[in-house]
Amino acid sequence: MNKKIRNLIIGAVVLVVLVGVLLLLLFLPKNEGDTTEESSSTTSSTVVSLFSREKDEIASLEIKNAAGGFTITREAEDVYTIEALEGFEQTTSSYSSLIGTFASVSATHLVEESPTDIAKYGLDDPATEVIVTYQDDTQNVLHVGDELPTGDGRYVMVNDDPAVYTLGSTASASLENSILDYVDTTVVPAWVAPTDEDDSSAVAKTSPDIKRINIVGGSLTEKLGDTPLTIVMGDYNSDLADYGMSGSTWRIISPVNADLHSENTTDIRDAVTNGVTATSVAAINPTEEQLTEFGFDDPYATVEFTRDNDDFALTVGTNADVNSHYVMLDGRAVVYVVADDSLPWISVDINKVFSSLTILPYIDDVAEVEVMIDGKTYLFESEGEDDDLTATVDGKALTLDNYRKMYQFLLSAPAEEINFDDETGPEIARITYRYRDSDDEDVISFLQISDRRCVLSLNGDEAFITRMAYVDTLRSNMEKILNDELPQLDY
Repeated sequence: MNKKIRNLIIGAVVLVVLVGVLLLLLFLPKNEGDTTEESSSTTSSTVVSLFSREKDEIASLEIKNAAGGFTITREAEDVYTIEALEGFEQTTSSYSSLIGTFASVSATHLVEESPTDIAKYGLDDPATEVIVTYQDDTQNVLHVGDELPTGDGRYVMVNDDPAVYTLGSTASASLENSILDYVDTTVVPAWVAPTDEDDSSAVAKTSPDIKRINIVGGSLTEKLGDTPLTIVMGDYNSDLADYGMSGSTWRIISPVNADLHSENTTDIRDAVTNGVTATSVAAINPTEEQLTEFGFDDPYATVEFTRDNDDFALTVGTNADVNSHYVMLDGRAVVYVVADDSLPWISVDINKVFSSLTILPYIDDVAEVEVMIDGKTYLFESEGEDDDLTATVDGKALTLDNYRKMYQFLLSAPAEEINFDDETGPEIARITYRYRDSDDEDVISFLQISDRRCVLSLNGDEAFITRMAYVDTLRSNMEKILNDELPQLDY
């Protein structure tokens, strides 16, 4: 093939390609990004100002929607309110920005200047309208239609303008809100340390005084029924540090008397300090029908606590969803939806909230410890204090370290479960503490109920269950201490 023929063939191919491209351009429909305005139905990408006024000119902003809508009114410069929420804490901080959003409104696109079918945009009978009323009683009205296929805005018309525009996602974000979206979701405020401006030398508080927590229901129902779990402040026993222990600053007074397990109940106490915030509001001024619907006629749980002399009472209704419940605060006609993570009081394991140590007398305060096991009785006697402490068992002198370790073991008799079924049995061991400065005594008894379990009774109160393994180790430790050997702590 000569060069001339080859060039002719190449030229013909190029011509065919160019003709094909021309035909494609002529017959392809114009997309939304095309800014050519040859047709009234062509979408324009040019931003269009729908209306623009000063923010302070706005007297009210009303949003009508399927959720009932709301009206924000201006009270003073940059001060706004929803009158229908008078008496309730409102999220007023959001009002100013919402007013600013609808002071000047621009469309992101012009969709059609003179549409023949506005139903396809959801604008034939719009369920949502935005009415901006100014101080001079004039208005601008946005008619809001369907969501854009891209999900980043809505179709709108303004006033009597027949054109259809698209409103961006920023302005569209609040259009389906209800009045409940503007009720403050703070159920119990977080504790804030007080300041003393009059006395700069005053020591600032780092935590509140939580004098009482009372819980009924929730996970406690199975074991306790309507009996409350009641926690109160107690006195800290710093002397226990000598034994590698720490005294609880809290006590349980119901359903048993016991020290609180500090580690297992951190979330219960921290929630009182940190407060409770809802994820949303379900109702205000609830009707009797709503109270029944939300489960308040038969509450799932109630929680009461006193914080710095302020009393709070929460009622927990039924599940709002899998991981939350309806909640009301006494004295406030608001139904909140609160995540279960913010309600640790409703999922308490009753057998994990109390300290396993039922009695913790300081070693220097004890004159005698009497141990009975297998029908035999042994008497420990001590005198002196600290490093000058001396001790004997049945009159035989003991090495101080061995006695301290034995005393630590005696204190560690573990309350492991609450004796809900009032089980009892024959006494197989007993530890009696007698004190130097009083005629009082404390008695721990072990009542066998099976080969592996026994009741642990303190001063006749058969409140707890423990393992027979402790009694078995007590038996072997008595043999060790009688030979002035170091007792074993593990069992």
